[in-house]
Amino acid sequence: IDSYKTATAIFRDRFRQLPGDFDDGVARLGASGEGDNDGAIDGNGNTTEGIYFWEDLVLAGLITGSADVSGAATDVIPDSKMGGIVNALNADVQNGMQDTNMLRVGNNDGNGQSDADLLTGAEAGEIDDLFDDGIGNEGDIQATGATDCRNATTGVYNFTDGDVACQMIWRLQ
Repeated sequence: IDSYKTATAIFRDRFRQLPGDFDDGVARLGASGEGDNDGAIDGNGNTTEGIYFWEDLVLAGLITGSADVSGAATDVIPDSKMGGIVNALNADVQNGMQDTNMLRVGNNDGNGQSDADLLTGAEAGEIDDLFDDGIGNEGDIQATGATDCRNATTGVYNFTDGDVACQMIWRLQ
């Protein structure tokens, strides 16, 4: 995830726009499509700007992977080292991250979206605690999913339930 966040920051410094939202990708990168430069990675992670996000980063030479968007969304969307896949998207409201661009890691729901649960509450809590504040609904790293993941009000992770119930989200900016 850190390498994708770094690649995104470098892309923004170089082109002054977000990958995926980049409105000059066809001319400057040879991309198959381009975004609308509204500051948000539109779509649900498996369409339009969510796909162009990965294509832009690959074509800019900032990450390795496929830039061929002619096939299935999962041909471009990278796998996560934790398992599952990584989507780039903007959520109107996701755990208090209002109108925020993010990377979401979860299992593929069959349509190229990472919105199927991947981790237990304990696994998600350990990641959040190690890299952020350890509270599942605050900070730059959060978890979303069923109540078996974390308490919806306090954000305290469920360390005792072994059910896979969480997806993780990382704030991009």
